[in-house]
Amino acid sequence: MGVLTHALKQSGKLVEAVINVYGDQIPSNETSVMCRFRNITELDHLPNMEGVDAADAIVWFEPDVDIEEGSIIKVDGEYWRIDRLIKARRLSSSAIVFLKALVRRHQLAEAS
Repeated sequence: MGVLTHALKQSGKLVEAVINVYGDQIPSNETSVMCRFRNITELDHLPNMEGVDAADAIVWFEPDVDIEEGSIIKVDGEYWRIDRLIKARRLSSSAIVFLKALVRRHQLAEAS
């Protein structure tokens, strides 16, 4: 149990994608995970953020969720790709207490 377990009340799905003959990513398997999702696109409108490459949203996970940078997650019917994964640790420990993912909106093709 991580330090954020009490806050991880949203349901998300880790999505495995396959590439079809046209080079499109098609969703295949989905695995349910508990997470906390926060849309942060309002940061793009701040005047002092010019030239900063900001994420679209942040997603927090339990420390034992099997994800990595480049993974795709589906939250509230929208797909997001993990650009940066941060493994949070306490100062005096090497144990990971939660995962924080900076994500961007991602488009997958429809399965035919």
